[in-house]
Amino acid sequence: MTTLLTRPSLWLAALALVGAACAVAEPAPARAVQGAESSPDSADTAAIDPARAFQRTYDRELREDDRSFLTVVAAHYLAHGEALELEVGAAALRFDATPAQLLMTTNATELASISETTLIPVGDDGRFAVGISPQSESWRVQVHDRDAELRASFPGVDWFPLDPAVIVSARFEPTPTREPTLLQTSRGLTKTLYVVGVAHFELDGHALSLQALGYAPTPTPDEPLLIPFRDETTGHESYAAGRYLELHAPNGATLELDFNRATNPLCAYSEHFNCPVPPRVNSLAVAIRAGARTPSAH
Repeated sequence: MTTLLTRPSLWLAALALVGAACAVAEPAPARAVQGAESSPDSADTAAIDPARAFQRTYDRELREDDRSFLTVVAAHYLAHGEALELEVGAAALRFDATPAQLLMTTNATELASISETTLIPVGDDGRFAVGISPQSESWRVQVHDRDAELRASFPGVDWFPLDPAVIVSARFEPTPTREPTLLQTSRGLTKTLYVVGVAHFELDGHALSLQALGYAPTPTPDEPLLIPFRDETTGHESYAAGRYLELHAPNGATLELDFNRATNPLCAYSEHFNCPVPPRVNSLAVAIRAGARTPSAH
């Protein structure tokens, strides 16, 4: 049983809004960056070995992890002031959302007062857990089930062939100030990220650039960056809402971009996530046939 006490849950038509958000002006004619169909020479093999290891590790860890996006079976978004009653396994839980914290109780007994992203086991058998994370103006409560069907049936990521030509060295130009940017999401909501810098590079004879986004308004050492992008495969050979490069901020003026490591946002596999859509400025007029393809279920 799920009861939202103050108003209905935010269940929005994701892909229709993503499609609208993804509309961009017609780009210049694009040239395809081909996947590496033939056997590479020894230099190429050395270049793509880290990407090969990344892909294998990504797939293996997904299969082994009993608390990943494959195990999420429900998600609820609570605005500040809202409450949620939820049955998870044999446990009856209640969540009360405030701007500063999310209070989790069962049978009027406080279990936790949460102010940051947290994963809380529920029950004694290890099957269920509740994942809680702050969102823009709300809290997200996700239910994890170790035995979820999506996890049991997941075939692995469908990767394009590895291609050394899509490993490029970019000139990284930091922004003087971290301007907040409001991105549309797969659930028709918004998320605020911060423009950390711009990566300038050349691919297949095209001079290209991508904004790199941070999750916080101030920098941290070796902080994670998100580069969401679309290219000429988007909506055809790769996921319709775009793909992600996730990496760490560079120490100097050079940033390596390896598109063999491009992954799908989590909403490509599960409706229970709220994924930022790439900004219009991060649309590339080339077809990058590297990294993750469209998931087979889509």
